[in-house]
Amino acid sequence: MAKIELPFPPTITATDIVNRRKPSKIKSKSPNAFLIYRKAFLDQLSNSKHNLKMTDVSKLVSTYWKNEPENVKEEYRKIAAQV
Repeated sequence: MAKIELPFPPTITATDIVNRRKPSKIKSKSPNAFLIYRKAFLDQLSNSKHNLKMTDVSKLVSTYWKNEPENVKEEYRKIAAQV
């Protein structure tokens, strides 16, 4: 499988996340940095036409997140704080 490249800085924004949420979920707890990273990862996977089981995707995202440098994680934390 080819390496998945997420754009940096992230192209996903706090506004994107809020606008995608169902009205009933707007007042619930906002997603953390990892969940936002996961959403960006899933978007990238769908754009590149990869077809993976969700269990495989979860493992893959976890591995990628653990290997990301701190500056990348910090960008996703900033987005999470804005949401």
